[in-house]
Amino acid sequence: MAELGVGKIHWTEKKATELESLELMRDEMFSFIQPIGAVFVGGMEGIIVEYEMLGRRCPDVPRIPLGGPGGAAARLAMDEGLTEDLAEHLATRHYPFLASLIVEALADR
Repeated sequence: MAELGVGKIHWTEKKATELESLELMRDEMFSFIQPIGAVFVGGMEGIIVEYEMLGRRCPDVPRIPLGGPGGAAARLAMDEGLTEDLAEHLATRHYPFLASLIVEALADR
């Protein structure tokens, strides 16, 4: 994404352990950006940690887990306050349609 000009790489320091490095990366990730929403796709246990961390640090930011691809995100619950139409389609694999619902829901906030 950085090569396409739509993202930026923000390097973090390597710590003594992988867990310490991940904690630092996540801490900086959530202090470096001011999200208007977050979409969680696939993943393993780390995505659950990030979902919960964002909920604590930015309680007003909607968290939208996509169930269609499976993974840990499929086990997460969408934040309340977003449209019922969006909640109804989180497990779909019709990604362009789902993306349009997500953009619409975030634009309405």
